[in-house]
Amino acid sequence: MSNAPLHMASPISSGSHGLLPSQLAVEDAFRVVLRWIGEDPDRDGLRETPGRLVRAYREYFSGYRQDPEQILQKTFEEMDGYDEMIVLRGIPFEVSVQNLSHILSGDGSGFR
Repeated sequence: MSNAPLHMASPISSGSHGLLPSQLAVEDAFRVVLRWIGEDPDRDGLRETPGRLVRAYREYFSGYRQDPEQILQKTFEEMDGYDEMIVLRGIPFEVSVQNLSHILSGDGSGFR
């Protein structure tokens, strides 16, 4: 395992978390986890896995970089003839469990 310092990226533009680790630093962290579970991250089948994991996590947690106020500003003007609540069932969702370091996840749908 390398004792090299983390490669740091630029400061976060919104928020007070300081510097984000670079993609290379996160890939190195995934390599450590692979070694920890007894795998060889340099073998053919796993060599590109840390990069794939970084891209997957970036996409999976992309909502953290979105502004919910901006998303929730969307309204619908056309309401003529509607005077009752609309109920939508079977809405798919995904969840990550914060107190388990975002490792465990689940999915489902509301009001099955």
